[in-house]
Amino acid sequence: MKKLYFITLLSCLGGLTAQAQVGAGGFPLSASVRDYVTIANEHVILQKPDYERLALEDAQAANAVKMYRVGTTIPADLDFQKTGSWTYLADGTRIWKLSVEIPEAQAITLYYDQFHLPKGVRLFVSNANGRQILGAYTADHNVADGRFSNEPVQGSVVNIEMDIDPNVNVSDIQYRIKNAGALYRGLDNDVTQYSSTQIDPVNPPVIGQSAQCHVNAICPAANDYADERTGVARILISPDATFSDIGFCSGTLINNTRNYGTTCRPLFITASHCDGDNQRTNAHFQYWQFRFNFKSTNCDGTGLPNATTAPTLTGGAKFVSRSNYPSMAGSPDHPSLVQDFLLLELNDNLSPVSNAHLAGWSRKAGYSVAEMEDEYNYFIGMHHPGGDLMKLSAALEVAGNGTFNQTAVSNTHWNINTLTGGTAGGSSGSGLFDVYGRIIGVLSGGPDAACNLDGKDFGVSSQYSKIPVGWENPFDQTNFPAFAGAQSRLKDALDPSGSNVMTVETVPVSNCTNAVGIRGLDQMDNSAFQVYPNPSADGNITIQFNFATPKNASIVIYDVLGKVVSKTSVNQVTNNSYKMVIDHAANGVYMVNVLVDNSQLTKRIVINKQ
Repeated sequence: MKKLYFITLLSCLGGLTAQAQVGAGGFPLSASVRDYVTIANEHVILQKPDYERLALEDAQAANAVKMYRVGTTIPADLDFQKTGSWTYLADGTRIWKLSVEIPEAQAITLYYDQFHLPKGVRLFVSNANGRQILGAYTADHNVADGRFSNEPVQGSVVNIEMDIDPNVNVSDIQYRIKNAGALYRGLDNDVTQYSSTQIDPVNPPVIGQSAQCHVNAICPAANDYADERTGVARILISPDATFSDIGFCSGTLINNTRNYGTTCRPLFITASHCDGDNQRTNAHFQYWQFRFNFKSTNCDGTGLPNATTAPTLTGGAKFVSRSNYPSMAGSPDHPSLVQDFLLLELNDNLSPVSNAHLAGWSRKAGYSVAEMEDEYNYFIGMHHPGGDLMKLSAALEVAGNGTFNQTAVSNTHWNINTLTGGTAGGSSGSGLFDVYGRIIGVLSGGPDAACNLDGKDFGVSSQYSKIPVGWENPFDQTNFPAFAGAQSRLKDALDPSGSNVMTVETVPVSNCTNAVGIRGLDQMDNSAFQVYPNPSADGNITIQFNFATPKNASIVIYDVLGKVVSKTSVNQVTNNSYKMVIDHAANGVYMVNVLVDNSQLTKRIVINKQ
């Protein structure tokens, strides 16, 4: 590793634009003191990847069934306590800076295995020209295991600055960059936004790395799927290993039968083959990043999203369940897949994702010709081919007799012939939605870069791993006994209430979080309120509160599918009772959720009208 040391005045950061990731916003302190303080900056040059070898391998694997590779990780081992340059201000404030370069990289990601910032520390990460700024990261971003990562920063140089208040003990700071990711393709939109050569704001070009025949997901063909579209994300896959590949896949937030009030799980479904390591530990997915709402503003592809409208959640995910990868012996680039699902739970709060929705699902086993002519007459996929802006592929019918790279087990995949759009590398794991916006499968693959733009009576075939088969996943239960049970099927996580329903509808995250985010809500003693009669014989219930001090409360009643049955707010509640009439609700089990002072109270009730 070669290090170049120099002292310099911070260059003029003209055109500064703070880009919110999950950061607190603001600007590095050096931007405001540059006129009268010399800022020290250590510059480290990391190993240049063998781009020619990577490009050759990519060309040879163009039609391979795996994540769409866009970069590779480089060992860094840069410790805050051992590297970087310091500047001391008159009031005792300290500025720590470090620049990291990977020659000829299109963008850089940083992966930390130690990340703990005391209060009074603000961390910023920016590109060379200062047009892209991530942060401020503060003590609020600390994670228990110290693993953290930054979304891609445009260019071959990333500037890091830590602003430290006078009262902070620097020995309490833990900050080590384990690896740096060199991204060499797939970031065309980011490069256009943040490079020194800016696009014409009046006549922006149509850009992106996927085939021109792909159709933008903002176009009219997806108008009825605006809610489901908010749950679609581009995944930047970064396994926890030195010299590992970095790549893109697609996936979708997905609902379950026990998403009530603040107890929602931010489940996310993609393809098992997107993680070729076949791992089942939480640590393996800690560096995965999820970018939502990454779509153009206009159907023609113009109008780029920024980091605020299309935020990246960098907190990684926990493992929930998956089908084994591969299902049986086959070619490394064309694995045999009986099922191809990977179910995760995101670690991040979903509040940065504007109007986020958890997609519904259906485990309907098949569709007759009559059903497809009448009711189920439209199927759509939304995905990120080549890591590009969100695209769509649509069909008027689906065949249930598909398979993927194997013939031993039949009817494992949905097969569609797209009449609009298509799929490509990077689309893997994206959901196939029925006419009601319910996910029925996740993409295993199809002809790479092939798509249909003119809607003629022929299409491009794509295969989606079936939700109804993955529900029990009997193949894995028998053939991989070490992983049998909940960790190799869908039903346990998608139907934790054991309702045995066939469909679940799409719901807004705001239903689950009262617009404050999935995490961060405390549990309050449920003895603070009672619901009676339970069961209710007429659909009428009374809620009795007993608070020591007056409180404002929001009361929401949900059915087993997460649909809001009744909702009201009451103010200055102490020892009060409130009657709620839900006689329009059918017999069944319901959840009464009360949100009080950022805490949740929950009761289960039964309506059994005679």
